[in-house]
Amino acid sequence: GGGGGGGGWCLVSSSDKTVRLFFAGELHRHVATVSAAAAAVAASPLLGKGGGSLEEAGKPQGAVRWEREFVDRVEGRQWASALFSHDAERVVGLTQQPSATTLYFWDRVSGALVR
Repeated sequence: GGGGGGGGWCLVSSSDKTVRLFFAGELHRHVATVSAAAAAVAASPLLGKGGGSLEEAGKPQGAVRWEREFVDRVEGRQWASALFSHDAERVVGLTQQPSATTLYFWDRVSGALVR
């Protein structure tokens, strides 16, 4: 999954229990293209080497830039959804278990867990 955020930000919730944040610049006007491109970068083995980008993955320069990752470090749960706050300053991750739904809030800029 994924979604567009204000100002060209894009989130991709990956099957490896990681939400990845990308900056797409002006490409955010084409959410389907950005989400597909970001998912391709997220799947790249280059991300394990200190970050990746479409340039490193052999894609056109300036398309999408990987920023950071968000994970549930305590429980290691799979994300059910990821989205931005109304002002795109926070990243919200949602995990769902049969007995509970948990929301996590991170600061988009620093990556710090806020709540």
